[in-house]
Amino acid sequence: TGLSVAASSYFGALAWVSMIPMVLALFELTESGAPKRRIYLFGILYFELFYAISFHWLIFMYPLSFTGLGNFASVIVIILGLLGFPLLQAIPSSLVFVLFAAAMRGEGAKRMRPLALAALPSAYAVFEALETVGSFGIPWARLSLSQVDLLLPLQSASLFGSYFVTFLIVAVNLLAALAIRSLKEKRRAVRYAVAALAVFLVNLGTGAVLMANSARNEEQAPTVRIGVIQGNHASTEKWTLDPDEVVMDQLSLALDCVRDGAEIIIFSETALPLPLNRAEVYREQASAFASEHGVTLLIGALLYEDSEYRNAVYCVTPSGFSETVYIKRHLVPFGEYVPLAGFFERFLPFLTEISVLSDPMTPGDDSEIFMLDGAAVGSLICFDSIYESAVLDSVRDGAQILAISTNDSWFSDSRGVHMHEAQARLRAIESGRQIARCANTGISSFISSSGRVSGRIGALERGTLCEDVSLLTDATLYSHIGNLFVVIFATVTALPIAYDALQKIKKRINNSTREYTNDEE
Repeated sequence: TGLSVAASSYFGALAWVSMIPMVLALFELTESGAPKRRIYLFGILYFELFYAISFHWLIFMYPLSFTGLGNFASVIVIILGLLGFPLLQAIPSSLVFVLFAAAMRGEGAKRMRPLALAALPSAYAVFEALETVGSFGIPWARLSLSQVDLLLPLQSASLFGSYFVTFLIVAVNLLAALAIRSLKEKRRAVRYAVAALAVFLVNLGTGAVLMANSARNEEQAPTVRIGVIQGNHASTEKWTLDPDEVVMDQLSLALDCVRDGAEIIIFSETALPLPLNRAEVYREQASAFASEHGVTLLIGALLYEDSEYRNAVYCVTPSGFSETVYIKRHLVPFGEYVPLAGFFERFLPFLTEISVLSDPMTPGDDSEIFMLDGAAVGSLICFDSIYESAVLDSVRDGAQILAISTNDSWFSDSRGVHMHEAQARLRAIESGRQIARCANTGISSFISSSGRVSGRIGALERGTLCEDVSLLTDATLYSHIGNLFVVIFATVTALPIAYDALQKIKKRINNSTREYTNDEE
């Protein structure tokens, strides 16, 4: 299952069957009366391995010389990351198995067996959603990402969100496992197998209809020509280059986009690694370029004010710098700030030295839509794109297209760059918006509202890419209802367990009443 997410182009289809052994083992533990502690430890083992595979690309960050760490310290940090990040995800996720066991063991399972069975896919989806909460919540490996190269099974995310797709994947695995467990009762086994196939095929058919509708909307919408530039400057060198050299290099690439007819040109995250609001010379150069060529530039750079650094995207129109500046809303833990700084400064001080900047960055809190002539552009920076809430806010605030500026040189050319782009493809489907993605060292790409990549500059390549992007205004159902289904899944998980709790309370009350009556007599 980890491989289906980490290498979806090769193993994505396996997600629909790869969890069967886990489900069979979980049924065995549940029915054999294994203590909840053992079931929880089984969950720790399962999720630690799953997330370790998903975060395997951390190996390719070695050496962390761009942070100032030596080789030995880099090894320690990467090992801690490979073990620690998965463990942080596994500790809460393992409760999925405990909740399912609790739902299946009580009276509720007899009275409402379908709901008790649904507790597994429901709880799995709920705990995926909880990964977006808190400093250590990193929704990097949600199951729905396994489907980005199949696309059809993923389209229902435009209706009910990616957690609904996760629910379907786990549900199909659950039904298939039940079919295997019921092989001695052929009719029951056939019913479960047919149910699993029906869920899969209905979702597939729905996806075909939704994809056709997305294509039709894109064809009918007006377009704007957008260019993305990929300078291919690794993090090991970008922060040490002469700023004059960096600016001239970026503008020379932008000129290639101008020649290709671009009206809007997107730069990567911190393409200009300096506080652009304080660099008057470079501001004048950017303004002069935009004015001379009649284009709008979305430039990734730093912003420094009130003694705080921010990761920003500036908008430069032919008439000058816009007052609207987008500030990155979701910062990278240990890269742009240190969560629980006091603890790590005391016990693991070298982890506080990973950030490129000496001071932590300050996050933004608004979508800040760039309202251009005939186009409303919603901007996202790097980590923002793995959080669906950031995209939903942009679309609800009027964004017709989405521009993602990212770095990604930390991933080199590992699976990490593909996994990060996969997040953007999922966001495109959820929001019903086309995305122009610009990365420092790759992958830069144009993504349709159905998640299809129409143009791409690969990892560790240098170049530019221009395409006509549709200005879409129709909102997806998911844009309206948000994560309503997560609430429904939480309710489904809780009902059988709550029923058992109420029955126990009722029995205690009845027993107390009998004892009181006997004492009175």
